[in-house]
Amino acid sequence: LQNISFPRLIQQLQGYKTKYYARCVTLKCSNDYKVKQFIKCNHSQGLGRANEYWGFYNDTDELIAAASFVINDNIAELKRLCFPCGVQIVGGLSKLIYHFFKKHLHIDTVFSFSDNNLGNGSGYAKSGAEYVGETGPSLKFISYSNGFDTYSWSIATLWSANSKNGVVAKAADHRKFDTIDQVNEYIEMDMQHRYDNGTGYDRIYTAGSKKWRFNRSDFV
Repeated sequence: LQNISFPRLIQQLQGYKTKYYARCVTLKCSNDYKVKQFIKCNHSQGLGRANEYWGFYNDTDELIAAASFVINDNIAELKRLCFPCGVQIVGGLSKLIYHFFKKHLHIDTVFSFSDNNLGNGSGYAKSGAEYVGETGPSLKFISYSNGFDTYSWSIATLWSANSKNGVVAKAADHRKFDTIDQVNEYIEMDMQHRYDNGTGYDRIYTAGSKKWRFNRSDFV
C-alpha cells in the first residue's frame, strides 16, 4: 500500500511530478536483475512470468521504467509495463513496441491487457493499439489483512485441490476434496495466509481488463 497504492492515488489527484519524452529515453533489452526487481517493486501485480525484459533509461543511465514480454512463436504479449508513481514517459509505449518489432522480425502481433481497475486503457489506443474487447469480471481471492496476498480464480478448482502440485492441495496437506463447494469453503474459511497467522481468503470480483492488439504493419 505504501509503495504503490497511496502514491498512485496521489498521482491521480496531483498529476505527474516528472515527465520524460520518448526521444530522450534509451531502451535496452536486458534480463538484468535490476530490471526484474524494478517491475517487482513498482507493478501492482508484481513481476509475473516472462521471457524477455526491457528497461527505459534517462540521460544519466538511470532505470526509470521497465517492461516484460511473453513470446510464443510469432505472437507476443506485453505482460508488464510499469513506471514509478509520478513518472510519465510521453510516447514510451509506442517506442517500446516499435523497438520490439524491430528486434523480433518474425513476430507480427503483440497483445496486452489494461486493468479496468486502474484506468480506461486510453494510453494503449493513443500508442497505436487496436481495441479487441473486454475480458469481463475476474475472480480473485484476497487476504483481508494483506492486499498483496492474493490468488487467482484457478485455485478454486478440483484440479488445484487434488493434483500433486495444486495450490489448495499443498495448503491442505493433500486432503481429499470431492466437490467445488468443499474447495471454496476451505479457501474462504481455513486456508492459511502466506504473510501472517490469519486464515481464510475473501472472494472478490475485479472490473476485468481490456484486451489490445499491436500490429507490426502499424509500426515498422
